[in-house]
Amino acid sequence: MRYLLRRGYRLITANFSADEGEVDLILWDRHTLVFAEVRSRHSEDFMSPEQSIDPTKQQRIIAAARFFRHVYHLTEFAYRFDVIA
Repeated sequence: MRYLLRRGYRLITANFSADEGEVDLILWDRHTLVFAEVRSRHSEDFMSPEQSIDPTKQQRIIAAARFFRHVYHLTEFAYRFDVIA
């Protein structure tokens, strides 16, 4: 997370959890909300950290992000999804 903070990101929350799913980090990058999934793997024998985020996991992250934006009235802001690997 220090990597992101040094680059000007501002942390909103970590490990946001809702019935819909979970997001590892939610940050501001200027005027953009960033929903970040943090992945690491000890070995890439089978797949990279990025590839380990399957469609089901993607949908749960999207649902949690949608819930977060709605609850905190942030629907008017641009947003994106990042993978920190």
